[in-house]
Amino acid sequence: MDKPEQAGRILAIVPHSGGQRFLLERKSFTEDIATFLCSLRFREEGSTSDIGLKVFTPVAAHGLDRAKKFSPPWTYLLEIPQGDTLLRQFLLWQEVFVIHTTLLFSVHDLREPSPLWTVLVLTGTPGAVADNPDAIKEILADIKSAAWADGQFCNFVVDCVEKNWGHTGDYASCVKAATDTLDLTLSRGKSHRSEQLIGCYVLLAKPISPDREELKTFSKFLAVPGVYWRGPYALEVNKVKVECKMCRDVTHCLDDCPLPSTPSWQGTPPPTTLGGAGVATSTVSAPTLAEQGRRP
Repeated sequence: MDKPEQAGRILAIVPHSGGQRFLLERKSFTEDIATFLCSLRFREEGSTSDIGLKVFTPVAAHGLDRAKKFSPPWTYLLEIPQGDTLLRQFLLWQEVFVIHTTLLFSVHDLREPSPLWTVLVLTGTPGAVADNPDAIKEILADIKSAAWADGQFCNFVVDCVEKNWGHTGDYASCVKAATDTLDLTLSRGKSHRSEQLIGCYVLLAKPISPDREELKTFSKFLAVPGVYWRGPYALEVNKVKVECKMCRDVTHCLDDCPLPSTPSWQGTPPPTTLGGAGVATSTVSAPTLAEQGRRP
């Protein structure tokens, strides 16, 4: 992927409910994706299929662990044949594909980084999390005040903003540029000690760096206080986790995923209909498309 024109032909395919267990049990997924994509026809390009496309399976950095069902890697890579003018455009326009209960995935452009990333999650006692713009402003003000008072954090942010954003302002304007991107969204998450859903805020921000370690450092700085305040309410840091094991969105959990409520949804049923086991149906062994004797 060294050449820019080749990078433009690479797309990310993220299977719904993907993860380490998916990689272990759905070894036919790469072939199924390729078979489906090769079956697509575009009138402008005639009836010839894209037999030159390639789908690459992710490689786990430290081996696969069946116990870590939904942990990464998640992303398969699709290389579109050179000269194709419609397949890439169609895949990015459609984005979500639900072929049947064992073939569900989303397509993303690797060259367009996510505008926001999760910094941390806040939750507290009843009343601490409120769907109120004024409450959100108050919490953000407390977070920013704590961040601005940390000289090491400010120095780190200035270096990243100048290096990665090309910011040319003074010290204070660099820090403000980064912290002005902080935002809170209301959500629900699950406690690390139980499966109970708890109201929470997800703190999002514009990535200050393409480097994962620098992003982790940014998050660690903001997690140091352990508690933020809204009036008399304490909001603890990272006591719950917000993760959608189906679509991989960072602002809602699986129980709140909007995909299963889509009319005529043909994919994995919502967990409430299967006692919380809905997501597992997309990771169990399934017949390949060839074994099913039909095209998707």
